[in-house]
Amino acid sequence: AKADAAARVSAESKVGAALEAARAADGKSAAAQKREALVRAESSAARRELRGARADLELRAAQVDESTRRAEEAEAALLAARSQLRAQADRHAGAQAAERALAADTHRSLRERLM
Repeated sequence: AKADAAARVSAESKVGAALEAARAADGKSAAAQKREALVRAESSAARRELRGARADLELRAAQVDESTRRAEEAEAALLAARSQLRAQADRHAGAQAAERALAADTHRSLRERLM
């Protein structure tokens, strides 16, 4: 009977230790699951943030492209205006030269008549 009682105590002690080990393993498993859920949530948040940043970057790139296009159009318009102004200045200079030549011709003609 003593041996049975000692065996029973030993078995109960082993069962208790096994239950304690199972509870500890359950606790560790629950903690690991919580950490895993936290990591998934953080990963999801990081992906959302990345998508937002990518969208902002694409929008800014489109704005830069539009600004560049407008600047190039303005530069082309400026070059065209300069070309027109040069042509106009050349015509004006030619007209002035013709007027001076005509005035000199007229002056010479009048001088010849007066002499």
